[in-house]
Amino acid sequence: MIGEVLQTIKGIALFPTVSLVIFFGFFVSMIVWVAGLDKGYREKMKSMPLNEDGSLSDGDRDDG
Repeated sequence: MIGEVLQTIKGIALFPTVSLVIFFGFFVSMIVWVAGLDKGYREKMKSMPLNEDGSLSDGDRDDG
């Protein structure tokens, strides 16, 4: 029944294609963004210590 309803909508075949393009574009843009980050910044973020509750320790906060 759902397939019959969807077949009556004109242009419905375009939606899966558009969804795939949006997903792929977002995924590739995130990879490019992460690859373009400064290595020093990545290392700083990787080695940043966390408290037991997941919050930043007081000495590592950058308030300004």
